[in-house]
Amino acid sequence: MTATHDRTTEKLTAPFPYYGGKGRIADLVWSALGDPSLYVEPFIGSAAVLLARPLPIDFPGNRVEIINDADAFVANLWRSIQSNPRAVAQRIDHPLSEIDILARHRRLCDHRAKRCMVDRVGLNAEYFDARRAGDWLYCKSGWIGGGLCDGEWFGPGDPRNHGTGINGPKIPQLNTNGIFSRGRRLRLESIIDRLARRLRHVSICCGNWNRVFFPSQVEKGTVGVFLDPPYGYATGRCEKLYRVEKVENADVAAFCRRLGRQRNLRIVLAGLDGEYDLPGWRVIPWSAGHCFSKPVNSEDRHKERLWLSPHCLPVTVPIPVATGRAKPSRWRSRHAPNRCPRPRITTTPCACRLAAPHSRRLGGAAATRRG
Repeated sequence: MTATHDRTTEKLTAPFPYYGGKGRIADLVWSALGDPSLYVEPFIGSAAVLLARPLPIDFPGNRVEIINDADAFVANLWRSIQSNPRAVAQRIDHPLSEIDILARHRRLCDHRAKRCMVDRVGLNAEYFDARRAGDWLYCKSGWIGGGLCDGEWFGPGDPRNHGTGINGPKIPQLNTNGIFSRGRRLRLESIIDRLARRLRHVSICCGNWNRVFFPSQVEKGTVGVFLDPPYGYATGRCEKLYRVEKVENADVAAFCRRLGRQRNLRIVLAGLDGEYDLPGWRVIPWSAGHCFSKPVNSEDRHKERLWLSPHCLPVTVPIPVATGRAKPSRWRSRHAPNRCPRPRITTTPCACRLAAPHSRRLGGAAATRRG
C-alpha cells in the first residue's frame, strides 16, 4: 500500500511573498526565545516567525500572542483570515490576470474606501473586510516590486490619480508566487483554514509598533519579543519596499537598551550589519535567500544579523549560511556547455559524441548509414 502524505504536518507559511521575511531563521528565533507565556511581534509582515512556533500539546493554555503591523492592509488580511477564512478563499479563487490585478488594485486604492478602511482597522480591533483582504492577497501574489496600494484612485481620467500601477497596466509576476504557486493553487481553502485555526487566539493590532508592549507585562511571566523593523535607508534599500514606515531605528535601539536587561524579558532584534550597537547582546550573522530585486551573488544578503538580549536562551539550531552560488536551473543543467544537449531528429551523430553515437535513440537510419 502506498503511503499518503499528511498535509496537516506541512509547515505553515504566509500565502503571499514578502520582502524581508524571516522564515529562514524562525527556528533560530524560537530557540532563543523558548516557550514564553507572552509573545509580542510588533512588525508582523508575513508572520513567518509566528507561524513557525513549536506548539506544545496544551497550546495555547495560558499563553498569549500579540502581533501588530502599521500597514492596515496587512493587519486586515490576518484578521480576515482569522475571522472569515472562507470568504477570503473564495475571493482569491481566480486565475492570474493583468486586467484583474488592475481592477482590484484600483478598487483597493479608491480614495474614499481606502481612507475609511485604514481608519477603521486602526481604531477598531475587531474590524475586518474579507473582500478587500482577498483583493490585496491576489494583487500581492502577482505584484512585482513595491508600491502596492501606495496611491489613490479618484476615477477614470481624473488628474488626481497617483501611485504605482494606477494609471497604467501592471505586468503580473509570472513565476507563480503566493497563491498562484503550484503547491498552493489546488489547496487554497485548506491552507487558509489551517492559518485561521493557528490565528484563532492571536490578538491582531494595527498601529505604531510600541503600542503593543508595556513594561508591566514582564511581571506576569516570561515575555518573548521579536523585533523586525524595516531596514534603514542607510542600507541602500529602495524607499518603496513598505507601504507604511512609522519607525526609526534609533527608537528601536533605545527600546532595546532600556528593557533588554530585564530577567523575564527575551528580545530578538533583526537587522543588517552595523544598524544597531547594543553592548552585551549576542550577535548572530546569517545569510538570507536571494530574490528578484537583488543579484544571486549580492553581498547584502550576507549582512543579515540577529541581536539576542542577555537573557535569551542558548541557540541550539543550525545557523543558515548561504554559499552565494545559484542553484542551477533545470534548463541549464540539461543544456550545460560541457554536455551534449538532447539530439534533434537527424541521421548523423553529434560531433561532440562521435565515440558514442545516438543509434539507439535514432533507430535504424543512423545505424544503416554508419554501417
